[in-house]
Amino acid sequence: MAQAFVWKSTPTTSARVETHFYSQNEWNKAVEEGLLQGFFFAATKETLNAYEIVELRLVLPSGQPVDTKATVVQVMPGAGLTLQIKPELLPSLLQVLQNPSTPPAPTTPPPETEFPSTPAVAVEEVVLSEEDVSDSGEAVIDLDDGDDLDQERQLSLREQIRAMTVSERMRYAARAGRSGRMLLVTDHNPNVMKFLIRNPRIGREEVHRLLMNNRITPDILNIIAKERKWNSSEELRMLLIRHPKTPSGVVMKLMNSISERNLRTLARSSNVKDSIKRTALQKLDKLRRSRGY
Repeated sequence: MAQAFVWKSTPTTSARVETHFYSQNEWNKAVEEGLLQGFFFAATKETLNAYEIVELRLVLPSGQPVDTKATVVQVMPGAGLTLQIKPELLPSLLQVLQNPSTPPAPTTPPPETEFPSTPAVAVEEVVLSEEDVSDSGEAVIDLDDGDDLDQERQLSLREQIRAMTVSERMRYAARAGRSGRMLLVTDHNPNVMKFLIRNPRIGREEVHRLLMNNRITPDILNIIAKERKWNSSEELRMLLIRHPKTPSGVVMKLMNSISERNLRTLARSSNVKDSIKRTALQKLDKLRRSRGY
């Protein structure tokens, strides 16, 4: 994954995020993971404020820079930032990306204080709402995030989601309200799940149900395990430990923070890996010895 460089804001300049794509494969991955829908995941250990507007530069494999503006819609400490380009600005940006100019950009790096004077796509602050529009132009039902939908409207929303293409579901997942998220947690496409887990409003209940989806991938499980607002729940930590696709390194780290009662549960369980049972038994033995048993 291409790493992003981040320059934080100053009293006179906006924050800046810059990513260089040194191979066509890196660029294709960024496109597939959401750029065509206006989302870009900047892999970086730096953090910015949610809803902060930033200068975004994408340097194509040819060396050509493309400048625009985006809004930080999710901050994932240690992993990266999810940025969103406003939908009405996306067509002009995609036109530039799909028809890059032939002369490559100069190899001299730009000054750190500002971008060179290439035109940037203007953007206003993006405020996440429940209204979304599919590629076909049909408006997705407006949701009240505070309450569940009545049965008739729930069925209507389910049918609309079912009729969406994968790219439409990806875009909708990143901004869906509670009712939409509860329907999307069972989606069979891992890319939809990636955008769902980056939804700034996703809650513990949806994450709990997402962990029940057997299509979930190790990288999504890793994201869940690193997010403090979720890993503070021992119930979710246990679900991650029990999940067969959770990376072993993540499992061992999570096992350092569970209760003795849950260690006993894992040691007796027939539905976890042998390595987890052995580790649980070792930790229980260490506890007994520390108490002089």
